[in-house]
Amino acid sequence: MAKKILIVDDERDLTNSLKSLFSESGYHADVAQNANEAKKKLNHDFDLIILDMKMPGIDGVSLLADINKERPNSKVIILTGYGTEYKDKVNDLKYEKFFTKPFSAVVLANTAEDILLGRKTQEDKQGLFNDPLIMPKAKLLFIDLDINYFVPKNVFFEEQSQCGGGYQLKYVFVAPKIFNSSYHDEIKEIIERELAAFGPDIVLGNQVVIASGDAIYYSITNSKYKPKDILIYSNVKEERETEEYNIEKRSKIADERLNNLGKLVREVCIRNNLYEKTDKPIKIF
Repeated sequence: MAKKILIVDDERDLTNSLKSLFSESGYHADVAQNANEAKKKLNHDFDLIILDMKMPGIDGVSLLADINKERPNSKVIILTGYGTEYKDKVNDLKYEKFFTKPFSAVVLANTAEDILLGRKTQEDKQGLFNDPLIMPKAKLLFIDLDINYFVPKNVFFEEQSQCGGGYQLKYVFVAPKIFNSSYHDEIKEIIERELAAFGPDIVLGNQVVIASGDAIYYSITNSKYKPKDILIYSNVKEERETEEYNIEKRSKIADERLNNLGKLVREVCIRNNLYEKTDKPIKIF
């Protein structure tokens, strides 16, 4: 019987993305948009719960305490965009893994499988992550709504002193077609073409795009040109409003999100042997 997973997050796009991810892997996945909805669904047994922390009303810390009490056999993975704010708050509670957003779809799926099978999660290259003489190198394909969302990432990942790596970049923009299902076959063809022509090592997708049914996520994971990983991120409002982007003037929130994305790309590259030794220390976040 398929293992049952409950995804609790107030971002509907993200829960849809994760539901696609785990359904693709053969799990029975259900979603809840807030703690109250999750509590009602906890009348059923779930083998694993993917839990956000910051939600309207009852937050993830309180819900985790309830899960520990009412469903002690359920495993929990925390997935939050507010790591520093919540890490200490869950110290006395039981959970298996703490992830921050943005995140790697492959690492999340593999970690869930390890937890459900009782295997030790892999941290075999941890030392390399913090080695300033290790430079990640990879082809990155971004899939987003339009160019305004991409510009900050383009500026960041093209500049080695900012991103700490050597990357080739390509992008696909799908708005407004992504919101009209009649165009989804066309989008699949566009993405397959880019996967074949560019051969990206890593695909980075806006969660709004990745969540749009089978059109995006399945077209990537089922392609014969499937990348080594898919990273899922969310955009901040100010990126959409940027016309003349200056990386020196980006906000603290945008700066933190770009650095988190840069760190994640670095880790995924190292896990997949996409790096080289250098004699000049580089940024490692």
